Amino acid sequence: MAEPPIEELQSFCASVVEKKILLKFSALECKSFLFLPLFSTHKNEIAVISPLNQEELDQVSKIIGKPLVLIKKAPKSTLIDLIDFLFAKFGIIKSEITPQTSSTSELNQICNTKEGNLLKQLIEYQVANHISDLIFVPQISGVEVIVKQPNGLVSRSTERIPLEIYEKMLNILKVFARLDFSSNLPWLEGAFRLKILGRDTAFRISIVSTLHGKSTTIRYLTKGRIYALKDLIWFESELDRILEFIKKPSKLKFIVGPMGSGKTTLLYSILTELAKNSFVISIEDPPEAELQNVAQIPVKRDFDYAQALRSVLRHNPDHIALGELRDSETLKTAMQASSIGHSIFATIHANDPISFETRLLSLGVPLSSLQANLEGLLFPKLLPRLCEDCKTVDLSASNVLDCQAYNAKGCEKCSFLGVSGKILITELYFWSGSFYLGGLSFKDQWQKLVKEGLVGINMVL
Repeated sequence: MAEPPIEELQSFCASVVEKKILLKFSALECKSFLFLPLFSTHKNEIAVISPLNQEELDQVSKIIGKPLVLIKKAPKSTLIDLIDFLFAKFGIIKSEITPQTSSTSELNQICNTKEGNLLKQLIEYQVANHISDLIFVPQISGVEVIVKQPNGLVSRSTERIPLEIYEKMLNILKVFARLDFSSNLPWLEGAFRLKILGRDTAFRISIVSTLHGKSTTIRYLTKGRIYALKDLIWFESELDRILEFIKKPSKLKFIVGPMGSGKTTLLYSILTELAKNSFVISIEDPPEAELQNVAQIPVKRDFDYAQALRSVLRHNPDHIALGELRDSETLKTAMQASSIGHSIFATIHANDPISFETRLLSLGVPLSSLQANLEGLLFPKLLPRLCEDCKTVDLSASNVLDCQAYNAKGCEKCSFLGVSGKILITELYFWSGSFYLGGLSFKDQWQKLVKEGLVGINMVL
């Protein structure tokens, strides 16, 4: 059966809606959970229009603490239009909410549950302790919480979150990140911002289906931590090579490494350096921090990397950065752009030049097809820097290296982690028919840093 025209639905809603019921919710809450409240039934349920079925609405009811009953179905796009129409009709909408930003009052509404409070406490703990990743892994006996510390160590919760509580927490996270509450896709990714411990804080969220449910990673993005290249690269000889590499006109330049290796940290430092004297555009999903003098374009569902790249070429930027290469269409578009004189930077997941070639093949583009366009590969690796306040000479390590080496046990100033800050080392591979290392290896740099007392011998590569 064909859907009734929007005008007919608007007329229906306007004729039956009770303003006092509508005022119980925010437009954000309605759009996030995909329902439009209209009136109260004789059973004290709230009658709604929604694209969800009743079973899905029952889950929403548990989260928001109000019983919902479906009286009419409507597609998601139609529902969004109806929400805007009805809230505007009663003068409830005063301003649009910025994407990926949640107001305090709306957060309080969503978090005013046992599950919401637990999630809030975990995120506050993550921010207070500068934890990079908070990971929820469903098991048969419940959900395990895994914490990745700044020093690279991983710790696991001794108690597990019941699956039914975790499912509600996951739905709240979907609301934060504006993800489709009803989506059953095996993989979802998004971003959100919250005011945590008095400051505006950014997060990325990744949800993936596993054997026992959906595993979730919340990554804490340290907003504003944009390093100058000269402060990030410890060795002057490496800095000179990198500056020469990034300023080459045209060509493809890849920043390569596994997750957490420092690809984005290094990319942002490079873009900040180039933007001093050049017109720079970045395309990201989503931008992890705001960059001065860089035009940052967020990727959307209906505006992917390849489309965005084709669009920005008309602006004739000096340098273009791609947040991550994930598909063959984007890579082929980047190849075409570099062949007509554009300088293209892109991050990609791989561990070494060999796995980089394998990664290209998985995208349907053999390395041989890049030969005329490829400048080289830049591999970053973040190392935890020893805390200067509690580091001491490690005699056993000193005997092994035949030089004075250090370790740190932890103190109040470093939150008893033994590390304070990070040091980035790099390997730069140039392309000339094959890859060759142009500079110091990771091992050489690590050994120098150990001897200078900046990293510990137990901080292996």
